[in-house]
Amino acid sequence: MNPLAEKPNHILIVIYSAIFFIVIETILLKTSLQLFFFLSYFPIVLLSLILRPFHLIGSLLISMSILLSVQRFDWILSIHPKNLFFLVIISLIPTTFSILNQRKLNSDTSSGEIFSVFISIIVIGLIMFIFFYYQKLDHAEIANLVSNLLSSLQQKPINNESLNFKEITNLIVTILPAMNTFIILTIFMFNFKLSTISCNFLNLKPLFTYHVEKFYSPKWIAVVFFSNLFFLFLDISSLNIYLINTLMILSIPYLIEGYKVLHLYLKKLDLNPFLKFIILFLLFIFLGYVLLLLIFIAGMYTNIKKNFFKE
Repeated sequence: MNPLAEKPNHILIVIYSAIFFIVIETILLKTSLQLFFFLSYFPIVLLSLILRPFHLIGSLLISMSILLSVQRFDWILSIHPKNLFFLVIISLIPTTFSILNQRKLNSDTSSGEIFSVFISIIVIGLIMFIFFYYQKLDHAEIANLVSNLLSSLQQKPINNESLNFKEITNLIVTILPAMNTFIILTIFMFNFKLSTISCNFLNLKPLFTYHVEKFYSPKWIAVVFFSNLFFLFLDISSLNIYLINTLMILSIPYLIEGYKVLHLYLKKLDLNPFLKFIILFLLFIFLGYVLLLLIFIAGMYTNIKKNFFKE
């Protein structure tokens, strides 16, 4: 038997993966922009689960190069530069996540530790985005757009004095980068779950998996979180926008630990795992910040109790 026949054809893997990526993204984009926004992560996340980092990066580079080359022509594959830029940005998230999980130095490293490193990288990227781009924007114009949007959502005229409308608008403008990042990561995690289910359905073996029951954030993430909270209380105006947005993203590991508490409770019920996830996802949408706050408190309590008050 030829030993070379047993080796994977790396070029074919990259080419087929690139074709799969281009076809799915094009179908989504031509179908609906809303569908493209929510499910454009899916082919990237699916590839990140079944491909080695070398194959994944190669397929994405080829895909982006082809899409960039054909955008000048009125072909079926042509994609608007803004949508192409969006694809490039969201590709970085599953790619980074896949590399961290597949290149972990210690097999005993918990999923919580890897995810905390991933979140730290997201925080660094967010800080750079705020420093190099967002802070240089006209915040007065953004506040005006937010104000008009909030006004259009109200059936009755807004009393600016009684509702502190200006303060609410300014707060939204301040946390807007973290809000967008939070939405992107939420959609990413939804597509990660959907991709995991697809792998099982297609009899594909993921190179890494996540188990919520084993998720625990490391002690250092709590130190970073409370250090940021301490400096926020010092009210250093030039740092507030960085600290507030950082705290919002650093709260995600605690939200996952709180979700774990709720998941373990729902596990006692005889429901399909995907149905449980959909129920929780819908609860996030309809109950919003109240549910998020309760889950965050539960997660932080569980984490602090485990890391700082071990018996």
